[in-house]
Amino acid sequence: MSRPGPGAGPGSGSRSARGDEGAARLRSRLVALARQAWARGPRRLERLGVEADGPLPALPAAPAGDADPDGERAALEAIRAALGDDGFVTLFEALRRDLARRLVERRAPAGEARTGEASDRARRPRATGAPHAGAAAPRP
Repeated sequence: MSRPGPGAGPGSGSRSARGDEGAARLRSRLVALARQAWARGPRRLERLGVEADGPLPALPAAPAGDADPDGERAALEAIRAALGDDGFVTLFEALRRDLARRLVERRAPAGEARTGEASDRARRPRATGAPHAGAAAPRP
C-alpha cells in the first residue's frame, strides 16, 4: 500500500498555484519597476546603486494587458545585456527593497508613523501651549 506524497490531499494544488501566481505577479511588478527606472535614465539607475555608462538602449515595448512572459523576458535580457550580471542583480535587489518598503508603508495603519522624514516629524514634540508636567501653574 502506498502513501500519498507530501503535496497530495484536498486542496494540495491550490497552495502551489497561489504561490506560482504570486511569484508571477511579483516578477511582473519588478519588471514594470525596472522599465520605469530605465525610462527615467541613468540618474535614476545611479540612485538605485547601478552604474550606467553612456546612453541606455531602448527596451522592447511593454506588453499590453496581461503580463506577457515573453515580453518580460525580452526586457530582462536587454537590461542584463546592458548592465552585465552584477548591475542586473544590483538593480533588482534595489527594486525589491524599494517595493518591500512601499508595501510596508502602504499596510501601516493610518495613525502609525511611517518611515522616513514624516516619521521623524511625527516623533518630535509639538508646541501646544500647554505647560509640561514640571511647569508651575499660571498665576490667576
